[in-house]
Amino acid sequence: MDISNSEFKDITWEYSGGAVSLNDVTISTPMRVRFSGAAANTLAMLYLMQQISAIDRSGEPISTLPAFKITKGPNNTMTVNFESPYK
Repeated sequence: MDISNSEFKDITWEYSGGAVSLNDVTISTPMRVRFSGAAANTLAMLYLMQQISAIDRSGEPISTLPAFKITKGPNNTMTVNFESPYK
């Protein structure tokens, strides 16, 4: 998914996995996100890894977050720039 210079208002974003690129995207809240397929499986796996890591705090971080920037705007809006680390 490659989205640039777009605006989303009061949406439900359904995401099932794959690379994402958001450049100068304005999002107005409320926004709902629904995960399915590979994305839902990944979230479940990350939660599992977080729980395992919480048990043994001496370990290295399990994952890193991709680079992103969120700028808050007027009237419950925000501008988002995000790039998936893998394509």
